Amino acid sequence: MPAPVSPDSVITVPQRDGEQIDHASPVPFYEQLAVILRREITSGRMPPGKIEGGEDGLARRYGVSRPTARRALDELKAEGLVATSRSKGTYVLRQEDRPR
Repeated sequence: MPAPVSPDSVITVPQRDGEQIDHASPVPFYEQLAVILRREITSGRMPPGKIEGGEDGLARRYGVSRPTARRALDELKAEGLVATSRSKGTYVLRQEDRPR
């Protein structure tokens, strides 16, 4: 019979099978992350709606700091791909809600 799993041992942020940050690259991490997230959004792999875990979740998932994740999201916000709200977090915008 398998041993019971402790709630403390469960990984809450799933591992990504997709692109990862290249820590050896001279390209800044925030630019790499912005490229990855932009591809995920435009391809539909990251559908409209709340980004689960927000900055913290992205930082853990991609192995970067929270300020790096925030800067990548700021790039996407300037492009009209995401929006942020203090009370609601960061959201991927629906295509029809994005500026043209």
